[in-house]
Amino acid sequence: MKTAKRIVFDKEPEKFIEGVVAKFVEESPANRRKVDRGRYWETPLVGFASGNDPLFKQYKKINGDFHFTPQEIFQFTFG
Repeated sequence: MKTAKRIVFDKEPEKFIEGVVAKFVEESPANRRKVDRGRYWETPLVGFASGNDPLFKQYKKINGDFHFTPQEIFQFTFG
Protein backbone atom coordinates (compact mmCIF):
# COMPACT_ATOMS: atom_id res chain seq x y z
CA MET A 1 0.00 0.00 0.00
CA LYS A 2 1.32 3.45 -0.95
CA THR A 3 1.71 6.07 1.73
CA ALA A 4 0.31 9.50 0.91
CA LYS A 5 2.88 12.26 0.56
CA ARG A 6 2.67 14.60 3.54
CA ILE A 7 3.26 18.31 3.46
CA VAL A 8 5.47 19.55 6.26
CA PHE A 9 4.82 23.15 7.26
CA ASP A 10 8.10 23.38 9.13
CA LYS A 11 8.56 25.97 11.85
CA GLU A 12 7.37 28.89 9.71
CA PRO A 13 3.98 27.99 8.18
CA GLU A 14 3.48 31.58 7.01
CA LYS A 15 6.51 31.22 4.72
CA PHE A 16 5.08 27.99 3.31
CA ILE A 17 1.71 29.62 2.56
CA GLU A 18 3.38 32.69 1.07
CA GLY A 19 5.42 30.45 -1.23
CA VAL A 20 2.40 28.42 -2.36
CA VAL A 21 0.47 31.58 -3.24
CA ALA A 22 3.45 33.10 -5.09
CA LYS A 23 4.03 29.87 -7.05
CA PHE A 24 0.36 29.66 -8.03
CA VAL A 25 0.33 33.25 -9.34
CA GLU A 26 3.61 32.71 -11.18
CA GLU A 27 2.59 29.42 -12.86
CA SER A 28 -1.17 29.78 -13.40
CA PRO A 29 -2.22 29.91 -17.06
CA ALA A 30 -5.00 32.28 -15.96
CA ASN A 31 -2.27 34.82 -15.15
CA ARG A 32 -1.07 35.02 -18.76
CA ARG A 33 -2.17 37.40 -21.48
CA LYS A 34 -3.13 35.74 -24.76
CA VAL A 35 -1.40 38.30 -26.97
CA ASP A 36 2.15 38.24 -25.62
CA ARG A 37 1.94 35.61 -22.81
CA GLY A 38 3.03 38.28 -20.32
CA ARG A 39 1.71 38.11 -16.76
CA TYR A 40 -1.27 40.11 -15.56
CA TRP A 41 -0.04 40.02 -11.95
CA GLU A 42 3.42 40.11 -10.43
CA THR A 43 4.33 38.34 -7.18
CA PRO A 44 1.53 39.04 -4.69
CA LEU A 45 1.91 40.61 -1.29
CA VAL A 46 0.69 38.06 1.26
CA GLY A 47 -0.26 39.05 4.80
CA PHE A 48 -1.89 37.51 7.82
CA ALA A 49 -4.32 38.86 10.38
CA SER A 50 -6.20 37.59 13.39
CA GLY A 51 -9.69 36.35 12.57
CA ASN A 52 -10.86 38.43 15.52
CA ASP A 53 -9.55 41.70 14.05
CA PRO A 54 -12.38 44.29 14.14
CA LEU A 55 -11.40 45.34 10.63
CA PHE A 56 -13.30 42.34 9.24
CA LYS A 57 -16.56 43.68 10.72
CA GLN A 58 -15.85 47.00 9.02
CA TYR A 59 -15.60 45.18 5.67
CA LYS A 60 -19.12 43.92 6.26
CA LYS A 61 -20.35 47.48 6.83
CA ILE A 62 -18.45 48.87 3.83
CA ASN A 63 -19.08 46.05 1.32
CA GLY A 64 -22.40 44.71 2.53
CA ASP A 65 -23.83 41.78 4.46
CA PHE A 66 -22.72 39.35 1.75
CA HIS A 67 -19.12 39.80 2.96
CA PHE A 68 -18.38 37.08 5.52
CA THR A 69 -16.06 37.55 8.47
CA PRO A 70 -13.48 34.83 9.19
CA GLN A 71 -15.61 33.62 12.13
CA GLU A 72 -18.68 33.29 9.87
CA ILE A 73 -16.77 31.32 7.24
CA PHE A 74 -15.33 29.04 9.90
CA GLN A 75 -18.79 28.49 11.41
CA PHE A 76 -20.36 27.75 8.00
CA THR A 77 -17.57 25.35 7.12
CA PHE A 78 -16.97 23.51 10.39
CA GLY A 79 -19.97 24.39 12.59
